[in-house]
Amino acid sequence: MGHGHPIGEKFEYTLALSQQILAELRAIREQSTRDTVAIRQDIANVRQELVTVTTASNHNNAARVQNTYLQSQNENLVLFVNVTTGVAILDFPRTSLELERMARRQLDSVLQQLGIPTQGANMAEKKRLLRAHIGLPEVAIAGSPPP
Repeated sequence: MGHGHPIGEKFEYTLALSQQILAELRAIREQSTRDTVAIRQDIANVRQELVTVTTASNHNNAARVQNTYLQSQNENLVLFVNVTTGVAILDFPRTSLELERMARRQLDSVLQQLGIPTQGANMAEKKRLLRAHIGLPEVAIAGSPPP
């Protein structure tokens, strides 16, 4: 007759279908496990970034308060850290006098590391922004009225 037993064919078909479903379920479970590991790593990274940013912010706030007590342009500033990395800011001025003598590139670099936008600001405005941000009083500019 050439035909197999109908029940046997149905069983083989059901078995093949069951194996296919099982393989797909395993693939879904493996992908779910990979996704879970990636999500946990993302959460750990976000936590670390949050700790870094919070620590940097706390440091900079304390430094800002300390800098408000300085009496002369030659007293050492309390240095600030990069707001995203928590690392000491490269080229941060050591004194108020040094701040006034900063070159544009150095000033832009420090402001960027502090997360302060400066688009369209001239040098005097940038220095005023930096002074205010780090806790220093404004300085009178020759020819302008006092604040």
